[in-house]
Amino acid sequence: MDETTEIAYTSISPAYVPHWTRVNALRELVQNALDSHEEFKCDYSICYEDGAAVIRDYGPGLQKKHFVMGLSEKSENSIGQFGEGLKLAMLFYARSGSRFELRTGNIIVKPVVASHPSFNTDVLALMIQNHQAPIQGVEIKAQCEEEELDEAKKQFLAMHHQMRVLDTYMGEYVKGQIMMPGGYFFVHNQLIFKRPSLFSYNLLDKSIINRDRSSADECLLRINVKELIAHTTSEEVAREVVKAVFLNQQDIYELQLQWYEDNRVWSESIWLSAIKSVLGEKICLSISTLADPVAEYIGYRVVKPRDGWRNLFASLIPSSVNIASMRGAFHNQVAPYTLPQDKLSKFMLAMKATNKLIKKFKESPICHMFDDIDGLNTSNTKIYKELYKGTEKAQALYDPKTKEILLSISVLDLELPEVCGVIAHELTHKITRASPDCSYDFINGMEKLLGFTLSMTVRR
Repeated sequence: MDETTEIAYTSISPAYVPHWTRVNALRELVQNALDSHEEFKCDYSICYEDGAAVIRDYGPGLQKKHFVMGLSEKSENSIGQFGEGLKLAMLFYARSGSRFELRTGNIIVKPVVASHPSFNTDVLALMIQNHQAPIQGVEIKAQCEEEELDEAKKQFLAMHHQMRVLDTYMGEYVKGQIMMPGGYFFVHNQLIFKRPSLFSYNLLDKSIINRDRSSADECLLRINVKELIAHTTSEEVAREVVKAVFLNQQDIYELQLQWYEDNRVWSESIWLSAIKSVLGEKICLSISTLADPVAEYIGYRVVKPRDGWRNLFASLIPSSVNIASMRGAFHNQVAPYTLPQDKLSKFMLAMKATNKLIKKFKESPICHMFDDIDGLNTSNTKIYKELYKGTEKAQALYDPKTKEILLSISVLDLELPEVCGVIAHELTHKITRASPDCSYDFINGMEKLLGFTLSMTVRR
């Protein structure tokens, strides 16, 4: 060491950040140049020459105090937050023995690992040499492979020239950008990770990432992404979301989000226009096995969103029940007292016979095997002018949501035993909660109900 060189000892152990690679170190050096450009509106350059990255900015440069660990004078708009990146990059180069030189003002700084005279242990030390030809800003030459520099540059949004900003939201708590192509997650312009996603995001909440930017808080990440999507004013964003939620079967990040009942979009007109352009005008949300086919029959397209997204779209798209009810499909109910006398008598006799069976059934040892065996009345057994299952007319249906047996008025044209048989069929659906007629639970329930009915004919 000549008389123009001084050595400054830090308190940073060579064992610090042992997992860092050269790309990690180069990332911090590139970041500092980008921060200077952002904060001081100065020019910068990043190139590869003679086996080294040459990173130069033309800002105000560094003073010796800036090499103190923990000291940072960066603005809140900078990518870096703690002012540690440059020191840790120098630590990596000192520890690995790779060539590194930093010039700023009239000094040249080279990092080494040296024994601290007071602590009697190895630490990062800086060899600081005065230079007669001062420069503006900071110039760093760091040994690396060109591929390593390219990989480090890819860690920053500024280097992704193909990225197109679709929307920017600057809320009170959440701020960020939605971009395309998808797959990249940035926090304050720095890439945190890549994963399959519909969009790329640049989130401005630095609390999402840890101190050395090696991991992200997944909960905060989801909150930020959901807020950006919910507050979008871009119809393109809304349109791509609608396509993914209703038409896309790929496993992408956005489809894993969970929306709750109080979640709402900020611009309904944007979303309604996007829904119309992707799905059409006459659409409704699938919600009922009975209402869905009715809505389809009267000309609506029934759509089903991906799990987790129903609540967000419930306020934008009517349900199949809403559509069926508004169009009168569920309002063609016939009041029993308006029936012709012969049909009314047949209906009441069938109800009386069924309730007598239910009463005996509830007293039997096998009643505990079934759930809903309450008696039938005009509140839970209703008559309609027409019933549809899909596009075909049906004699009777059981609605598991309302727990009602629905009869077409045409059933009452049958003989009384046949009417009782139809009701018994739907009663089996009611007490077994089995949907398909050919399911094991339904057949088993029907056998028990029939067997019990036959046993009642035997005198004891």
